[in-house]
Amino acid sequence: MKFIFLFLFLLPLQLLAAPDFILSEIELECTVSEFCATRKLRYSNLIGNYRSLLHLKETLRILATDGGYESLSYQIIKKAETHKLIVKMKLKPTIDVINIGTVDRNLDMDPIQLITIKEGDFFETQKLKADLINLQKRLETMGYPYNSHQLNVVQKEDKVIVNLAITLGEPRVFKRIKTNSTSTYVNQFLESKFFTFYNKPFEYTKFKLYLDEAQKELFSYGYYLINMDFTPDIKKNRVVLDIKITQDKLFAFDFKNLKKEHREVIHELVKDLFRKYKRPLSESIIKMAIEDHYNQKALLNAEVRIETEKYRNRYMENVTLYRLFLDEGEKTRLTGVNFLGNSHFSKSQLKEMFDKEAFELAKLRYYDHEYFNYFVGYLKSKYIEKGFVHVKVVGPATTFDSQKKDASIEYIIQEGQRAFVRNLVFEGLPPELEDKVLSKVTNKAGVPFNPIALAEDLKLVTSIMQEKGYYFGEILNTNDETLVAYSKSGADVDLRYIIDSGPMVKLNRIIYLGNNHTRKKVLAKKILLEPGEIITPEKTRNYEANISATGLFNSVSVTPVRHSSKINTATDLIVKVTEREFGLVEFAPGYRTDLGIKLTGTVSYMNIGGMNRAVTLRSQVNYRLNNQTLDPTRREQGKKFWEHNTSLTYTQGDIFNTLIDSSTSTSYQRKRFYSFDADIARANLILTRDITKRFTSSARYQIENIIQSNATEERDNGSFRIGAITPSLTYDLRNSPVLPVRGAFFNLSCEFANPFFGSQKEADLTINYYKLVSRNRFYIPYKNGTVAISMVAGTQKNLATEEVVRDGVPQTEGYIPNIKVFRLTGMDIVRGFNDEEINRVPGESKDDISEVKIDDRAYLANFKVEPRYFINDALMAGVFYDAGRVFVNQVDFSELRDSVGITFKILTPVGTLDFDYGIKLLRERNKDGTLEDPGRFHVSIGFF
Repeated sequence: MKFIFLFLFLLPLQLLAAPDFILSEIELECTVSEFCATRKLRYSNLIGNYRSLLHLKETLRILATDGGYESLSYQIIKKAETHKLIVKMKLKPTIDVINIGTVDRNLDMDPIQLITIKEGDFFETQKLKADLINLQKRLETMGYPYNSHQLNVVQKEDKVIVNLAITLGEPRVFKRIKTNSTSTYVNQFLESKFFTFYNKPFEYTKFKLYLDEAQKELFSYGYYLINMDFTPDIKKNRVVLDIKITQDKLFAFDFKNLKKEHREVIHELVKDLFRKYKRPLSESIIKMAIEDHYNQKALLNAEVRIETEKYRNRYMENVTLYRLFLDEGEKTRLTGVNFLGNSHFSKSQLKEMFDKEAFELAKLRYYDHEYFNYFVGYLKSKYIEKGFVHVKVVGPATTFDSQKKDASIEYIIQEGQRAFVRNLVFEGLPPELEDKVLSKVTNKAGVPFNPIALAEDLKLVTSIMQEKGYYFGEILNTNDETLVAYSKSGADVDLRYIIDSGPMVKLNRIIYLGNNHTRKKVLAKKILLEPGEIITPEKTRNYEANISATGLFNSVSVTPVRHSSKINTATDLIVKVTEREFGLVEFAPGYRTDLGIKLTGTVSYMNIGGMNRAVTLRSQVNYRLNNQTLDPTRREQGKKFWEHNTSLTYTQGDIFNTLIDSSTSTSYQRKRFYSFDADIARANLILTRDITKRFTSSARYQIENIIQSNATEERDNGSFRIGAITPSLTYDLRNSPVLPVRGAFFNLSCEFANPFFGSQKEADLTINYYKLVSRNRFYIPYKNGTVAISMVAGTQKNLATEEVVRDGVPQTEGYIPNIKVFRLTGMDIVRGFNDEEINRVPGESKDDISEVKIDDRAYLANFKVEPRYFINDALMAGVFYDAGRVFVNQVDFSELRDSVGITFKILTPVGTLDFDYGIKLLRERNKDGTLEDPGRFHVSIGFF
C-alpha cells in the first residue's frame, strides 16, 4: 500500500497576512487513468481569489478527501502579484473485473456477497486484505472451518483484475439434536424444526435464529416460561446440537362470561405477565392485572374469580389450567368536573379545555383515570404559557357513589406569582436583524414569560440568522443559567441571548466530490447559486433534494466550508455525492383482481456517459383467471390469452442545457378491453419542467396505431391512428409522494387529438377531440392516521362535428374512439362494483358506455373518502366511501353510484398493497334482469 504524500511548501509570513491571494494558473500532472480527466477538471476550478494561503490549503485538503490517490503533492509558486499551483498526482488503479468462485463445492449464496470490494472501485490492498480475513471468518461460521483461498491480482495499466478461488474444505455437518426436555411434544417439535438441516453445514448464526423462532412458537402454544439455549457438540466435523431447556411447563386458559372485551386481548395480557415475571403466576397477580385493565376502560366494578386445575394432555404432559370467571359490570359515568383556586382562567374556560383535550372515554363522559392524570400536566402547561411558572395542580380527587356507577373529580389549582419579561437582550446579534427577531419571538419585554415557548424562540433566532446568510450563527448560552434570570420576587424575568453570528456566508466557488462518473454539469444544473450570493440552510436542503431527485446517488450532502475568519466573506460550497450502481435488473410477480396473475421484468441502465441519461426496457405479461371485466357477450365466448406490454424508454435530464427533462419511449401492447381486444403500437415524447419545488409542468406528444378486434360492436373493429399532445400542470403539497399522510395534490391535464398532430382523417372517420381531466387529493392527518380524499372530474368533447352522410345516414364526420372514452377503472375504480356495473350510462337501456357512440360529449366523476388508521409501521386499516359515474352529453349527480367498505393496506417502499371489500349502497338490475352482487373484493396497488 502506498501512502498519500501531501508536500506543503510554506510561503513567507507576510504572504499569509496578505488581504488577497490570487491563483491564476494551475499545472496538473496525472498518471494515466480514466479518472484523470475528471480530477483535472476538478482542480482547474480552483483558479480565482482566496482570502489567504490558508484558505487555499483548506480547499486543497477538502479536494483530497475525495480519495483514490496513491500519491499527491503540490507546490505553490509566486508569479508577480499572482500564484501558480503545480499538482502532481498518481491515482490508484480501479477494479475492472472480480472473478470469484468456489473450487470444490457450491455455496447456497453468491460468493461475491461475502466481500465488500466492487467492480469500478479504486483498488485498495488493505481493504482487500480485510475482506479476505472477514471472508475466512464468515465461511467458518457457515460451517466450513477449513476453508482456504488463492488470490491472484493482475494489473494492466490503470485496471486491476481480481481472481479469487475459494476452497471450502470438508464441512462441519449437523447430524442431530439432543435435549433435556421431559416433554414429548417439545422434543418432537424441535426434531421437526431442525429436520431440514440434517447433513448440511452447521451455520451457528442460522441455528441460533431458528432456535429463537422455535422458542417463540412454543410460547404461542402455551409453554409460557420455556427457555432454550444450545451448545454445539463437535466431534470429527459432526455436530450434535445439545439444547438445554428449562421451564417447559404447559399452561392453558379458559375465559368465562366475556362480553365487553375480546378473548385475545385478555389472553395477551396474561401472556405479558408470564413474560414479565418469568414464573408461574399467582391468582392475585392475574386478578390485579385484569381488573386494572378493566379499570382503564371505566369498568371499575369488574371482578375476576380464578380456579386452577391440572390435567394431562394426549402427550401425557401436565397442563396447568387457569379458569377465569369474569363479571365485567357496567362502565362508571363521569357526572362532574370541578376546579378550585383558579383565578386567571374561569371555570367555564377550564371545563372547555377539559372537554377539548379529552380522550375517547372522557369524551363520552365515562371515568378515564389515564386522561384525568394527563390533564394535570396539560393544565400546568397552559398556566405556564401565561407566565404562572410556579403553578401547582393538585388532583384529581375522585368521589364515587356507593356502587361506583357515578364519579366526579376535582382539581385544586395554586396559581402562584405571575412572571413578566422585564429585559430582553441580544448580545452579538447583527443590528440589521434585531427588528425582525423582536417581531417574531414570543417572549418580548412586558409580556408574561412563557418558558415553553422559549425553546421555539431559541430555534427562531437561530433560523432567522441562518436564513439571512449567517449560516453558522448560533446561541452560545442555550443551556446556560445566563439565559434566564429571575428577580428575587419571581415577578420579573431577564432574558439574555449570547450570540455568535459568525460571518455572513456567501458563495465563492462550488467544489464537487464523489462524482467519479457523473459530469459536473449534471450537478451544477441543480444548484441555482451564483458567486457572491448568500448560502442558507434552506438553500442547501433544496439543493440536496434536487440532486437526490435525479436518482443517481445513494447519498448527497451540500455544506459550506466553515473558515476561521470572523468577517463577512465568501466561502466554498462542498457538494459531496456517493454514486449508486447504475445497472438494474428486476423481476416482479404479482396479482391484480382485473388483470389476474402477472409478471413484470425491467432492465435499465442509468447515467449513460455521466450525463443523467437512462435506457429502460420493461415488459409485463398477464393472464386473466376470469373474464369478469369483459362484457357479457365476450365472457360467453370464453376466449383467454396472454396479454403483454413491452416498452423501451430513453430519458435525459436537463436537455440542451435547460432545466427541462425529457423522456422518449416506444411500446407495443396487446390488451383486452371491456368490449374489444387491441394491439397498440405507441411512441411518445414527454418534456417536464420543475418550475418550483412543488409545481411541475409537462407536455406529452403521443402517436398511437391501434388495431381493434373481437369487438362486440362492429364499429369498434378496425384500425385507428391517434396523434395527440397533452399539456399538464401538477402542484404537489404532499409530505410524501409514496405514502402521504398530510398535504394535497392537484393535477390538471388536457389531451388534444386532431389531424394536425397526426390523428386519422379519412373518409369514414376523422379523429378530433379534447379530453380534460382534473385530479385532486387531500390528506388530513389525525392521531395515528389520516383521512385521504380523492376528487376526479373529467370532460371530453368530439370536435369533428361536421355532418356527413354515410350509407344514407346523416352523422358527424368523427367520434371519440372507444379506447379513449372515459371509463371508471384502474385508479378511478369505485370499489364494490365490477367493470360492467360501474360503467353503465344512466337510463333504462343500461348500456355500457362502450356501447354508446360518443359524437358529442362524455363526462367522468369520481369521489373517494378514506379514513386510515396506522396499526404499525407496515400495516394500515380503514373504511371508505366511494362514488362515481360516467355520463354522456349531460351530467346528473343524483345518478352517481356509491359504495362503502373496509380496506387493509400493507405499506411497501413503492406504495401500498391494498385489500379492499366494497358494498354497494343501492343494488340495481343488470341488463338481463338479474340483481347485482352486493359487493366485491379488490386487490391492487394503492393509488391515493
